[in-house]
Formats: sequence, structure tokens, C-alpha cells
Amino acid sequence: MNKKIKILAILNVISYVVMGLLTYITITDLVSYLDNGFKFVLGNMPLVLIVCTSFILVTDTLKEFKIIKKEAIVDWGVRIAAFGITLMNTDKYYIKSLILVALIFNIVIEYKMNKKLMNTHQEFIKEELILSDEEKKNLRNFTLAINSGMFSIFVFVGGALSVPITKNMEGTTKLWFVPVIVSILVFRWFIKTAHKNYEAYFLDKEEGKRIFKRDIIFASIGYLICLIFSFVLMTQELYSLVTFIGILFMLPYIETMRRKSLRLRTIRGSLDREVFNSLLLGDEEN
Repeated sequence: MNKKIKILAILNVISYVVMGLLTYITITDLVSYLDNGFKFVLGNMPLVLIVCTSFILVTDTLKEFKIIKKEAIVDWGVRIAAFGITLMNTDKYYIKSLILVALIFNIVIEYKMNKKLMNTHQEFIKEELILSDEEKKNLRNFTLAINSGMFSIFVFVGGALSVPITKNMEGTTKLWFVPVIVSILVFRWFIKTAHKNYEAYFLDKEEGKRIFKRDIIFASIGYLICLIFSFVLMTQELYSLVTFIGILFMLPYIETMRRKSLRLRTIRGSLDREVFNSLLLGDEEN
């Protein structure tokens, strides 16, 4: 079995186990007995897993996946649809049973994806890595920016995009303004951090500005959707759905992060460890 498809299949099963647990809690009305913190973590786990399984879509760096690009898009889309069904505020079992149908559909698609990869013999010529002097000098900042960017995603999702959930949790009625203020501050911090990181990601400053503007515009739209709908009276399930929609607007930013992370991994794998560490420490003589 293809190693990456195996990872995808494992993450897929975990995703559906979590969604199944959420469905059971909703149908049996156990949600009213759960701690807010536990509900927040459990409710957002499928979001994290959906983002994690999106690696299958990166065909520009994982070139062998180009032959299964259509199947990968369908596989990921079905998982998103299943999570949407999970958030539906209904106890009708026939609707919830669609989640099981989606799981079977995902398994079949991933089986076909694996079979297609195993039956296709592809030879990819490993390109020789050539680092310019400018890239060598920038490697330390590049690495720090990637680590900062990964951290900022989780802070932004947890502190800003989750505002529909945190503002309307039980016990926050009188202090509703606290999550709102926190989300605004986190949003402001996220933009400043992203701007600094993108300057380190791209040696071509014009390209960096263009991609930064695109990614931040999408992230800002997602945040504004979450902020506005946090003031609309809805069920907790719909608040979670709004947060999920906000996270979808983060995909361009996440895609940029993934590409740069893979670039760093390629550099690390192509260079001798001592040379890489020397460049990381800023030794310009290498």
C-alpha cells in the first residue's frame, strides 16, 4: 500500500470516529452534560483532521499524486460534507446515517487511489538542489518564519475564528465581549505575524506581497464571517459550522505554509546535516 495513502486512510478513519462520536452525543442529548472545554476540543477535532488530510491535494510538490488529483478532491470534499452533516441540528437517524455512507464512499475512493498509484510506474528524476547565496543567508529567517506560521494557524483558529463558539458558550452571557475583544486582538496579531513571515518566505518581494495580500484577504473574509455571525442567535451546532466555514477561508494561507514547509524539508534532506546546521546558524562561509 502506498505510504501516503495509508496515512490518509488512517486519518480518514480517525475523522469518522470523531464525527460518529459527535453524532451520538447529539442524538442522545449528552451534549448538555459535557464540559465546555471538552465540547470545544471535540467539536473542532474534525476541522483539524480535515486540514491534515488536505496534504493529498498538494500535487505541485507531491508530483506522483497528479494522476489521482480528481479522486483526491472528491475524497476531501466528501469528508467536508460529512462534517457538515454532523453539525446538522437534528436527531433523524436517516440523515445521520449519511455519515456512514460517506465513510464507505471515502474508503472506496482511497482504495481506488491506492490501486491507481500501485499500478502506475512513475519515474521522477530528482532535481539537484541549488541554493543561491541569498537563500543561504535567509535560511535561518526562513525556518523561524515557518515555525511561527504553523503556530499562528492554531492561535488564529482557536483565538479568532472560534469566536462564534466561545462568545456563545454557556456561562459567557455576561462576559460576551471578552471573547470578541480577544478575537480582534488575535486577528491583528495574526496579520502582523503573517506579514513578517511572508517577507522571509519569498526572496522575490513582489511575489511575496501578491501572495500575502491574497492569503490575508481570504483569511480576513473568514474572520469577518465568524465575527458577524457570532452576534446572530443560532444553535451551537450552527456556530461550529460558521467556524468551519471560516477555517475553509484559511486554505490559501495553509497551502502557502505547506509549500514552504516542504521546501524546507527538501533543503534539509538534500544537504549534509553539518552544512544545514551551519547555514541555520548563519554561517555565510558555507
